[in-house]
Amino acid sequence: MFHATQAHTNAQMNKLLTTIVEWYRFADNRKKIVNFCSYIIRGSLAKLYKLRSHAKVFKIGDRTLRRPLKEKKGQSPEYNNLLKMGLAESIEGLQYTRMSLVPETDYSPFPVGWRPDHEKALLEYIRLEDPKTFEQNRMTLIEEGLISPQDYVSMLV
Repeated sequence: MFHATQAHTNAQMNKLLTTIVEWYRFADNRKKIVNFCSYIIRGSLAKLYKLRSHAKVFKIGDRTLRRPLKEKKGQSPEYNNLLKMGLAESIEGLQYTRMSLVPETDYSPFPVGWRPDHEKALLEYIRLEDPKTFEQNRMTLIEEGLISPQDYVSMLV
């Protein structure tokens, strides 16, 4: 990101933040996680732009870093005219800079019989690998049930 433009850097960081928002969709502490990640990213970008201090970067570029930092171009009418003509790249600010901007946690119930994608893929792989192995594992689970590491420790004790 050191040699990328501010617009490209912000776009990449927005993609990362959007991925984090989606990843923690069902987490109770989703807002805290995304807000913390956004804080770290904004601070890292402020260090990247090297204007001596974070405060100076945020004063020029706004809290979301949407204003250009180089030579305060955002304040000149020439730069605004170039933006309107499409000759200059517009800078999209960082998303989720405040906790209130992070979407709420999704508390909708899972459908009946729902399984995570990784579990479906593992089951399909076992079926393709060897039908006997799948059947043996299924019978073992039916007969013995799941044995967790904690169960093994309690048996040892």
